[in-house]
Amino acid sequence: MAQQLDITGFVENLKPYYVKIVAEGEEDILDEFISQIRIKKFPVSVKNLDIEFKAATGKFEYFDIKRGDWREELGECMDVAGTLLYRSVELGVLSESRVEVGRTWREYARKAGYSYAHPGRSP
Repeated sequence: MAQQLDITGFVENLKPYYVKIVAEGEEDILDEFISQIRIKKFPVSVKNLDIEFKAATGKFEYFDIKRGDWREELGECMDVAGTLLYRSVELGVLSESRVEVGRTWREYARKAGYSYAHPGRSP
């Protein structure tokens, strides 16, 4: 979002569930940015924004994502991936019947002489 709007600054996760954003840009662009980060779409839900306007420093060349400890970042990614997988099953996007169709198709393809190799696995 910030890069598309040509905003400079940074974003970083804080504990326990907070995010700090420092953004510099034109006032109308910053207003648009604020409206875009009021996200209420799964798996993100922004509950509150504490907004504080200050004079721009001009010290940022681009918008940076400040990463935390890689183990914590990986844990967050795994949590989101697990939740998305669960929701996919819940919504019927991923179901036993769809998995079975894929399995049946692979078996049929093998019997017909086609080889199937999953990326990262041997056939």
